[in-house]
Formats: sequence, structure tokens, C-alpha cells
Amino acid sequence: VVWVNLTGKSMEPELSNGDIIALKQMNTPIQYLPTKEIYAIVTEDFRTVKRIELSDREGYIRLIPSNTEYQAQEIPISMITKVYAVLGSIRKFF
Repeated sequence: VVWVNLTGKSMEPELSNGDIIALKQMNTPIQYLPTKEIYAIVTEDFRTVKRIELSDREGYIRLIPSNTEYQAQEIPISMITKVYAVLGSIRKFF
């Protein structure tokens, strides 16, 4: 388990900018992980924390933010290099 600082507002109010989140690397292929859970997704070009669900498009997943000001997006599973389950968070008070 690793602890990292979260940046961004796409998962508010569940997770806020500056929160410290606990991550556990997952070795199960992403298409077999429980959906609607929060994961940290890593690609060659970006890192993001979102809920996931399978897309209607074969070979894609949907990344779903909690904050309604952000839109869900679909990415090819082949882009994903690592997946971490978000186990919990500590709210930053300052």
C-alpha cells in the first residue's frame, strides 16, 4: 500500500484536492475488477482517479468523475499501464 497526495477536483465531494489517498496495486486485468469502485488509472501520458465501468465499446472502459462539473470519458484498456484500488483517504484540513 502506498499513500499519495491527490490533486484535482473531479472526485469532489468524495475525494478533495490535497487529500492523501491509500492505493493498492491491482494485478487483475481491469475488465475483471469490480465496477463502480474508485481506482487510480495510470497510462503513459496521465494519471487519474475515477470510478470505472465497462464501456459498450469493446476494449474500452469509462472513467466516471464524482463531480458533476466533469464529464465521463472512455479510454482504450490497452492504454492502461497500471491500476490501483483506492483503499481510503485522509482529508487535508489546511
